[in-house]
Parts: sequence; C-alpha cells; structure tokens
Amino acid sequence: MSNREQCVALLDEFSEAQLVNVAAMLKTMRQTVTQAIEDEWDETPNATTIAAIEELESGGGERWTGSTADFFAMLDAEDEEEDDA
Repeated sequence: MSNREQCVALLDEFSEAQLVNVAAMLKTMRQTVTQAIEDEWDETPNATTIAAIEELESGGGERWTGSTADFFAMLDAEDEEEDDA
C-alpha cells in the first residue's frame, strides 16, 4: 500500500466533524514543511558565517585537520568544560 493509500485509509476513519480539524492540521503541516524546505535552500550565509569566513581568509581562526570523530569529541569536551564552569 502506498503512502497516499495509507493516508486516504486513515482519513476514511474520521467523521466529517473531525475532518475539519484534520484538514486544518494538514494545512499547517504543509505550510511548515514548505517553509522548512525554502529555508533549507537559502544558502545565504548569516552574519556569524560571514565573520568566520573573513577571519579565515585574513589568516585567523582555527583550521581542523583531524578526523570528524575527533572533531566531535573535541566539541563534546568543550561542552563538558562549559557545563562544569
């Protein structure tokens, strides 16, 4: 059974009175998903990202050359230090 067929089957289980609320929820969900997709595709860097890029381009900042696992371990350690402070 396709996703569409499953959704239709579920809708058939609601009364007409309940469908008013279901329709309102679905419209809200569609708007939220649409907005999230539009926001995701917005590739314009924010002020923090621009500042970080400029810092790196001018020779400042930190460059990471380790593995991704090591990077996340370092970030976790920083979080623990902040929590202890």
